[in-house]
Amino acid sequence: MIWGTPAYLTLLKSVLPPALCVHFAWLGLIAGGATVAVALDILGTPDQRRGLAPILDRLGPGPVAVALLGMTAALILLCVQSGYPPPAPSAIFWGGALAPLLAGLLLLTLYRRLLRMGRGSPLRPGCGLAGIALVLVSTFLLCCGAGLLVAPEKRPLLEAMPQLLLSWYGTARYLEFTCLALAATGAVVALLGERTAGPGNAQFARRLGGGIAILFLLAWPPLLLFALFNLPAIALSRGVWLLAAAGLVTAAILSLLLAGALAKPEQRRAGPILALFLTLFASWVMTDHLARENALDGATMAGLAALVPVPRPVPAQVTPAPTAQVAEAAGKAVFERSCAVCHRFEEKLVGPPLDAVVPKYRQDPAALRAFIRAPVKRDPAFPAMPKLPLTEAEIEAVAAYLLERAAP
Repeated sequence: MIWGTPAYLTLLKSVLPPALCVHFAWLGLIAGGATVAVALDILGTPDQRRGLAPILDRLGPGPVAVALLGMTAALILLCVQSGYPPPAPSAIFWGGALAPLLAGLLLLTLYRRLLRMGRGSPLRPGCGLAGIALVLVSTFLLCCGAGLLVAPEKRPLLEAMPQLLLSWYGTARYLEFTCLALAATGAVVALLGERTAGPGNAQFARRLGGGIAILFLLAWPPLLLFALFNLPAIALSRGVWLLAAAGLVTAAILSLLLAGALAKPEQRRAGPILALFLTLFASWVMTDHLARENALDGATMAGLAALVPVPRPVPAQVTPAPTAQVAEAAGKAVFERSCAVCHRFEEKLVGPPLDAVVPKYRQDPAALRAFIRAPVKRDPAFPAMPKLPLTEAEIEAVAAYLLERAAP
């Protein structure tokens, strides 16, 4: 039985990238196609809606798509929950992120059926807009949850704070997904317009889809760079930068191919362009996956796995220990509960070895207490230390413990 063994965890981590790529590429086309369909439903002419209906109908979800996307989402959550140690976003958080996704896909399935019926109704665009909103909310929650996995210094705070901790990195990844989804959708509309749209709408489909695709392909690189510059230093590596560079080159090639397809429709080649879009989604997924593996390396994983909540001492009618021993025990309890996930005395973990930094405060213990109370990023090689939810008594105790415990 391999459940919970290193081989099982390695298998889960190898399954995670392709599952993420398939899930988000497919979900992006569904969300993008629904966005174009609703926009035409509200702003387009009846002739334009009829001309693009076959294309948008292909992008719309059906019962099979809803079931398969739900299964891939469940597989992704299993990989995340089983492959990475606590503390992490709980199953309740991931379930709350998955619920609006399924509800949104069901609404978009209903919207697709209403479009097929061809009867205009004020409720039809509302159904589509509600479905798109729920899918995007779910994607935003998933990106924020994934952002916590590349910021291990924030994970000890999850027990004391709401599960959703917003970050610039998670927000940037969500905006990247939105750009890639709309760019891929635009390419599909432009490339399939010649085959499925009526003669009078082929040019409209080509211009609309091509314009959307090129616009959002050009909007994606700044968001990618913004996400990378908001990664912790421990998550960055040469591989991360190489994958990002490969994604930028792919986006540039796609823009040139789409511009050529718009200028000379008779020379367009849909297969290579759509394959490059899948490659672009794969680059987006693999960049995030490698950054997560870098942030949660062996030392960090060991620290997170060793983190065991220490219960607060319960007063008992016993002979009191000497004051120094009581203070040391209290400081040690605070350290093991709130600090040990990121720090060791002798070795580098998420933060620097304490034996190298704490002795600097021996002549100024007040400065150490002030730093614990309101941390300030000082070493660019390590992520910023979060503000811990400690009382003044706990700060005093843990500072005294650190000064006593650290090597001279």
